[in-house]
This record gives sequence, C-alpha cells and structure tokens, in this order.
Amino acid sequence: LFIRGAMQRGRALYTSESEVTIPVNDVKIDITLTPDKDKYGPGDTAKIKIKAADSSGKPVSADMSLAAVDESIFYIRPDSTPEISGFFYSKISNWVITTYSYPITLFAGAGKDAGVKVRENFRDTAFWESNIKTDAGGEASLSFTLPDNLTTWRLTVRGHDLNGRMGEVRKKFLSTQDIIARIGKPRFFIEGDKTGLIGIVNNNTDSGIEEISTSMKADGKIIQPDNEFKLSLPGFGSAAKSYTITVPEGKETLDVEFKSVTPDNKGDSVKHTVPVEKRGLQYVISGSGDM
Repeated sequence: LFIRGAMQRGRALYTSESEVTIPVNDVKIDITLTPDKDKYGPGDTAKIKIKAADSSGKPVSADMSLAAVDESIFYIRPDSTPEISGFFYSKISNWVITTYSYPITLFAGAGKDAGVKVRENFRDTAFWESNIKTDAGGEASLSFTLPDNLTTWRLTVRGHDLNGRMGEVRKKFLSTQDIIARIGKPRFFIEGDKTGLIGIVNNNTDSGIEEISTSMKADGKIIQPDNEFKLSLPGFGSAAKSYTITVPEGKETLDVEFKSVTPDNKGDSVKHTVPVEKRGLQYVISGSGDM
C-alpha cells in the first residue's frame, strides 16, 4: 500500500510518500490434475479430474479454466504467462505503464502428420473451457474428444476462489498408436505440375511386422508407386514408397490419402487437403490521372 501526501505553499508543491506492507496469507490453491490414462489414441475421449484444496488440504470451491494444447506449439513459442498467484500478489511499484501487443500467426496443425480409421482432423488446441467449477468437495470432472494428431498434449489449469486464493498446474499426456502412416508432401501444389509424394510407415512396437500393405490416393483415385515392392518392418522400424502425380487444373484443393494395413487389419490411414495454386503470380493494375 502506497500513501502519498501533498502540500502547496505559495508556488511550491511538496510531496511525501510512504509504503506500508500488508501481510498476505493463504493465497494459493493446490490443484491436482488427473487424466484417466497416460496414453490415448487419436479420436479417443480424454476424461480429466480436477481437485482443488487450500494450504491445509481442505477442499476449495473454485472457478477453473482448462486448456489442452499441442506441446509442439510451445517449442515454437514458450508459454510466457506469469504464475497466477505471483502475478496478483507480487510487490509492484507505484507507477502505471501502457504497453501494446500484436498477434503472432502460427501456421500449424495439418503439418503434424503422424480397424483403420482415416485421420484428417488435425488441430493445435484440443480443448478449451473457462467456466469449470469445483464442488464443495473441491472436485470437478470433464471429458473431451481428442483430434487426430499424434503428439504430446499439455493440459493447463488455472483457478481462483471468492477469497482471492489462486493456483495453477500443468500435466502432459501422449496420443499415439502402434502403426503410423505419414505423407511427405509440399505445403501447396501448382496446377499442371508433376510432383512427388512419399508414403511413410512407422512401426512403434518392438515386434517386427512381416508384411504390411500400402496405398496412396489423390482425389479418391489410387496412385501406383514409382517402384512397387513388398514392405516389412522391424521393431521400431520405418519404410517409405515414392509416388508421382500430375496436379489437375481447375481445382482449389487436392485430397491426398495414404493407408497402411497389416494382414490382421491393423494399421493407420492419414488424409490431408492440400491447396492448389494457379500457375503465375497475382498482380494488380492501377492508374491515375487528371480529370
């Protein structure tokens, strides 16, 4: 608390300032975040339990927010949000500063390629909810469906109660599967171009796979590989096939899908919609003159 006094005498102004420290006790909430599993598959339902307690372990009824974000985003830009209780209860100087900010646009999501389900729902944020309330026992439960990304998800919970107590916690879990199909592709196609695609299969188990069949499609039509051969994978091994396509004209996007399946019908399929650009450069003609 800052106390300032001012006095005017003649044309002079005199000021004096004093600082009073008010003790702050019990300002933190201890939050426990518990997913029902450590590892999920794409499209699974993640069930999350949140528990809030004060410093003595008593349950706290509080308002919470929960975010589930692809961990790779934080490698691009770390989370610089200050710790919530330290932000509101830290000592600050007696001055006000005005700053400005501007958005940073990140292009991500579809670039995270990882019975055979077609994976095509790629998102950087799996879940966000800002209106979670813990009950009288300090507990809250919720669930959400994961997108098709094969990645590590970071859960972040922040909360506060009516007494001004605050807290936050983070936890990670993995979304993966035993067999992963990926497509090596450009960010966009140019209509009329003849270009290459790569279909990649990864075995994420320690057991070898004697035989695995693959197929590549563009706009629903099967594409033959440049060199056909039988695929087998050792434990934690990978293999790839190359494909050549001619990009059709008059399309704004082109769907490419790669599928890999074992004889017992286990595997993965991944689908991406790739933009198709016109050949040439966009230009604008302008002119000026007197009338």
